[in-house]
Parts: sequence; C-alpha cells; structure tokens
Amino acid sequence: MRDTFALLCACGAPARDESSRERVRAAATDVADWPTVLAVATEHGMVPLVCRRITDVALDLVDDGARDLLAATARAAAARALAASTELAGVVAALTVAGVESIAYKGPALAADAYGSAELRPCNDLDVVVAPERVELAAAALAPAGYAPTGGASWREAAGAHDWQGHVALSATGRTLPVELHWRFCDRKLAWNPPIVDVIARSATITIAGTQIRVPELHDQLLLVLLHAARHGWDRLEPLACVAALLQRGSNGETLINRARAVGGLRACLVGLALTRLAFGVHLPVGVANAIADDRTLRGLLERAERRLRAGDAGDARDFRLHLASLDGVTARVRYVVLAAALPTPRDFGVVRFPRALRVLYFPLRLLRLAGRALNVTKR
Repeated sequence: MRDTFALLCACGAPARDESSRERVRAAATDVADWPTVLAVATEHGMVPLVCRRITDVALDLVDDGARDLLAATARAAAARALAASTELAGVVAALTVAGVESIAYKGPALAADAYGSAELRPCNDLDVVVAPERVELAAAALAPAGYAPTGGASWREAAGAHDWQGHVALSATGRTLPVELHWRFCDRKLAWNPPIVDVIARSATITIAGTQIRVPELHDQLLLVLLHAARHGWDRLEPLACVAALLQRGSNGETLINRARAVGGLRACLVGLALTRLAFGVHLPVGVANAIADDRTLRGLLERAERRLRAGDAGDARDFRLHLASLDGVTARVRYVVLAAALPTPRDFGVVRFPRALRVLYFPLRLLRLAGRALNVTKR
C-alpha cells in the first residue's frame, strides 16, 4: 500500500519538470501488481491521472498485460467523461434558456478547470449551483428534459427533505448521471458556505462540449475544493491533486486566507493545503505557508488527517470528530453538535410524511429517533 500511495502521489503531482517525470518512473518501477494499483487508485479517484501519467512517461516500464489494462481503463474513463460533459452542457444550456445563472461545481467542469481536460477526474453525478431564490425555477427548467427528484418524491417534498444538505438529486430516464441541483455548497451543520451570488459574480467561463459554462474563479475554486475535501474527512487524494494543479496557476495567499476565514473554514483549508504540499511537493503561497507554520494547533489535526488520507479510511464517526477539530472556534463546534442532533434528514422524512404546515414536527421526531437509537445501544 505504501508503494502504491507513493505512485498515486507521483502521478497526481503537476508535471513541472524532469524531476516530476523521474518521480513517476521511480514509483512505477516498484509496481508488481497493476490491478491492485488501479483498485487503490479507484478508491482515491486517481485512475485517469494514473493512466495518463504512466502512459506519458513510464509506459516502457510496464509489461504488455498491464499496458492493455491501462489503455482499456483510460478508454473507459474517457468515454464516461465525454458522456458526463455532454450531459452537463445540456443541463447548463437548459438553465441558461430559462434565465437561471448557474455555476458547475466539481465533476467534469472542475477537471477541465484544474487539469485542462474533463477526462482526468471521475464523477458519479453532475453538480450545478444556483442562487437559493432561483432553485425552483431551475428545477422547472430541467423538468422538460425528464429530470425529477430521485426516488419519485415531488419537488417540494424532496426540497424539504434535503434542505439541510442544500441540494436535491434529479434523475432522468436514459441520462448517464444524476444531477445534484445545489442552493448551498455545504450542509447546514458546517459554516463553510461562500455566498453563491458572490461566487457567481466572480466566476470564470470555460467551454465544455461546445457550451460556455461558468466555474468558480481560481480562489473560489481552491476554497470550495479544500472545504469539500475537509467535509469528507480527507479520505481521498484526488481533490488534493486538483488543489495542486490549481496552485500552479498562481494564487494570492492573502485572498485565499481571507475567503476561508470569512466562512469559518480557515483551519480546514490550511490542513488541506498542508496535505497537498506533503503529497505532491507543491510550493504554497508565502502567506499560506506562514499561516500553517504559525498555527501550532494544526499539528495534531494534520497528523490525523494524513493517517486517514493514507489509509483511504472513510466513516461517519471519524467524519464527525474530524469536522469538530476542523472548525474555527468553539461557537462553530457547538453549532455543529446542536445541528447534527436537531436537523431532520431524509430518513426522518421517510418515517412519516407531515403536511407542509406541520413540517416543524420533524424536529422533535428527529430527537425521538436519536433517543431511541441511543437507548437501543445502551441495552446492548
């Protein structure tokens, strides 16, 4: 696993010079089992990057069977990326026709923005973000193309059940991927939500599948990727590879720090940036490097995050503990604990369907369910 992790880091590092090439070749030389490498790369979201870098600089070190495996894997990833890009372009076009401003979040748009190619990042859904007051209009704009809340609920039911998350998954028959329509970047427990209107106003435009698509500008993109990695407890390398690639475009450390601090995400961002430097050997902006060095309280959190990153270890309980340690200040931590206990989730909405006027009853229902769960654990 250690050698595989080193290979993934080498393949995810920006291809800057001869030393990065030699780093990939040195790591590839030690590989005896390419199917296992690709299995671990899948867990970290790194398969397209591994296939591309090995093909570019170390294919002579790979036997014929592994070459065929890498080529077939790369072709499959490219086909999925083409389908995802085409679908994303159609979604954005439908929103544009309806007069709804949107930005593409994660998915093929992030791949194109960070790596210059939508093929280099896998995705399981398409994330599109709109202003909260425009989300119902956005859902209506996508309905003619067959998109409806996954699971068969009405829009109002789905939006109510998923309000704590800030997005609803939409599916359509014959479509490759579901669309997650967001009106927040992060769930309510976490304060890591840059104002969508501001992010849209600062956004850049790229072309995907012949369609002009808005993506967050550099510092917003870095902030959102770093906070998303923290939200998942730093359990995968690929988001940090995106950060490494984005940093090569030149960023202002003070701007990034100020935006992270404004949403209560400074600790989370600094840990993610430190992990990016550790994994991929990138140079951080001076202000960021100094902020990491000056904050001695980050050391323990960084060590925990690094262990989890290397293990690829996901789990809700560890997410909870890491979230608490990642938040800026006591107030944010208390808020997180309270909202984690009180906010109804889709499971609570699935127990019983209250009419809209009685939706407030989901809060005591949530507490009753948690109390019952705790009682069952105690009895065991």
